[in-house]
Amino acid sequence: MKNIAIITPLRDEINNIDRLFSAIEHQTQPLYLWIIVENGSTDGSVEKLLSRAKTSKIRKIVILNEAFDDNTYALGSKYSQVVSRGFEKAKLEADYSELSHIGILDSDCFPEEAYYEKLTRFLDKHPDTGITSGIIYDDAGKPDSASMNWVRGGCRLWKMDCFNESGYIIGPSADALSSAKASIAGWNSNVCKSAKVISREVGARVNHRYYGYASYFRGVTPVYAILRTIAITPRSPSNALQYMIGYFESLISRKKRCADPGILKYYKNYTWNKAKTLFKPN
Repeated sequence: MKNIAIITPLRDEINNIDRLFSAIEHQTQPLYLWIIVENGSTDGSVEKLLSRAKTSKIRKIVILNEAFDDNTYALGSKYSQVVSRGFEKAKLEADYSELSHIGILDSDCFPEEAYYEKLTRFLDKHPDTGITSGIIYDDAGKPDSASMNWVRGGCRLWKMDCFNESGYIIGPSADALSSAKASIAGWNSNVCKSAKVISREVGARVNHRYYGYASYFRGVTPVYAILRTIAITPRSPSNALQYMIGYFESLISRKKRCADPGILKYYKNYTWNKAKTLFKPN
C-alpha cells in the first residue's frame, strides 16, 4: 500500500491553484496527505485555497498560513525553510508512521495523471534508490535537459526510510544538499524518465549568480567552478559569467558555508568525479 505525503510551498499562485488541484485530484495513485504551506500571499491565494480544500478526492489536506521574517521571494534558504515547515507538520501528524513516501511538489508543477504511480513503481524496482523525480517539460513540450540526469527538487519523492535517515537540509539548492545527505547514508538519487511534469522553466526566477553561490555554499572547489563555467559558456555566456561571479565573490568574501562536515567532504570529492562528465552532451 502506498501512503504518499506531499509538501507544496505556495505564495501568490492564484492563477495556478485550479490547475494544481486538478493535477492532484486526477492522480492514479491518490495522495494520503497533502500539506500546502502558504506564506505571505497577497493575490487572493489564501481564499482560493480554502475554497478548493473541500475536495473529497484527497484523503487529507492541511493548509498552513505561515509568516516569515523574510517575506521576499527566494529560491534559497527561504524556500527551503518554507518546505521544511511542511515536513515538520507532517511529522506531527498522528499517521506519519504509516507513510510510505514523502515528497515536494512546487505550486507551478503539474504532474501527469500517473506521475506518483510511476515514481513509486520506479522506487520499488530500484531498492537502493531513495529519491526520484520525473522529467520536467514546459507547456510547449520542451524538456528541461538537466532533468534527464538530475532529480529535481520541486517534484521529487523520497522513500520514507531514506527520508528518515537523511532528512531535508535547509540552505541554498536544498535539493542538492538533501541528495548529498542521502548519498552519504547509502542511498542513490535517480530520475524516473517515464514520469512527466509540466512546469515553468526551471530557474526562470533566479539569476545564475545564485547558483554560483549555492555551489560555493555546499563546498565545491574552485576547480569545479571554473570547469562548470566553461561548460555553461557555449549554451549561455551570460549565465556562465553570472555563475562565476556568484561563486568567486562568495569565495573571496568568505561567505558562510554549509555547517555539515559530511556534505562539505562529499562535494569536495564530488568535484573530481563530476568534472569527468561536465562536457558530455545532454
